[in-house]
Amino acid sequence: MALVNPNRVKETTETTGTGTYSLEGPTGNFQGFSEVGDGNTCYYCCTDGTQFEIGVGTFTSSGSTLARTTILESSNSNNAVSWSSGEKDIFVTIPASKILFEDTSNNLATGGTINGRNMSTDGSKLDGVAASADVTATAINALATVTSISGSDVIPVITSGGLKKATITNASLSGPTGPTGPTGPTGPAGSDGSDGSTGPTGPTGPTGPSGSNGSNGSTGPTGPTGPTGPSGGTGPTGPTGPSGTPSTSYNTVGSYGFMYWSGAGAQNAGATVSSGALYPANNFSWTSGAVGYSSSNRPSGTWRLMGNTGYSGNSGGAWVYTLQSLFVRIS
Repeated sequence: MALVNPNRVKETTETTGTGTYSLEGPTGNFQGFSEVGDGNTCYYCCTDGTQFEIGVGTFTSSGSTLARTTILESSNSNNAVSWSSGEKDIFVTIPASKILFEDTSNNLATGGTINGRNMSTDGSKLDGVAASADVTATAINALATVTSISGSDVIPVITSGGLKKATITNASLSGPTGPTGPTGPTGPAGSDGSDGSTGPTGPTGPTGPSGSNGSNGSTGPTGPTGPTGPSGGTGPTGPTGPSGTPSTSYNTVGSYGFMYWSGAGAQNAGATVSSGALYPANNFSWTSGAVGYSSSNRPSGTWRLMGNTGYSGNSGGAWVYTLQSLFVRIS
């Protein structure tokens, strides 16, 4: 992809919003954006006579479009303009910040940078160089020769990091290694050495093989597995609890009551009974020779016994159930 800015390129577009421009062909004697080349970029300007947008666009020949790659300047705070309906002119241009020109003082000026350098600020660094400065070999040879140099005098040093300065003392300059000196004369022969000390004791020889052990008796056979004992019986299933949510309002499903069951025979927890055989405990009364019940607040629905009942009393020769217990209404 290359930046291409051909001359006399201008088309119209009716693109709305902030999307890619759809080009509608050149106007008058101008050329089309096809001169930019497929996949290349160019500087462009788009305007409807009121709003404007300047940036870098990427041209695609298929469909003849120009994508807004970079927005440099616009009437929308330098953001992409959201165009309304209507025809706009779009053309190739050179932004002022990209132009190098000669000003009225015959100096080169630019609205931007050259190879990343701002010439208006970096150029001032040259002002510190003396006029007619000469750093050539001829100029150096023309310097006066001195006979006294101190270790604090500074010399230039070229390093891998660039040109630096160092004092003569810190430079630690050293000349090349000199040649190897001649071999000295052979010294007198030494006297015979004394006898060496006795050497260490040699290692112990290997241990002889162990004698074989007597054989062990064979293991007896495993006895048979005993029979599996009988399984224990399954315990009885507990009573089913009441359904629904407990209620604190008397005589509603889920509410509890302390009542008498007026039927004969003992009952166990979990038994159910209709309300017709139940009486609130505080309204139960016993009369001579018979069991009497009275209540102005009899329950309704079906109830489940939550405890146990037994026998109490005899009426006409028959045992009747008169013991009170806790019930809960289940329907």
